[in-house]
Amino acid sequence: MDNERLTFPDESKGQLDEAISNLIERAAEVLRSQGRLRALIRANQAVVEHLDLPTVLHSIVESAVELVGARYGALGVIGSDGGLEQFITVGMTPAEVVAIGVLPHGLGVPVRVRKELYGNLCLSSPGSGCFSAEDEQLVEALAATAGFAIDNARLFAETSR
Repeated sequence: MDNERLTFPDESKGQLDEAISNLIERAAEVLRSQGRLRALIRANQAVVEHLDLPTVLHSIVESAVELVGARYGALGVIGSDGGLEQFITVGMTPAEVVAIGVLPHGLGVPVRVRKELYGNLCLSSPGSGCFSAEDEQLVEALAATAGFAIDNARLFAETSR
């Protein structure tokens, strides 16, 4: 008995191989998701660690770009007149920003501060070719944290005055 080899019928072997392949694929998906969630936590930490509003705003765009592997990012801050008050960019030279011409409005993921629209976070040119639904969910989660960070920076500035 010790010298006999354990064998499987070909049909069962194929099913076993397929089941193992499926398990490996699912494990890889879990590891990717876990990595993305860790990246979201790091991005959230980067956004909330500053109290200076300009630094916070730049950190939001930088973190979003890194989180989803975008080449370019921008945060359009909406002014009291409804137009863009500021346009904070990452990945673009000043000449490229000027070349854009008319700045975008009403696009991207909304950033809200106490339920009030503060601005829109826009990202483009993902390294993977297109943004996934998961990318959108991660950026929306980051935008929610960004709203708190902006509010904290504003309150800190008011208190300092």
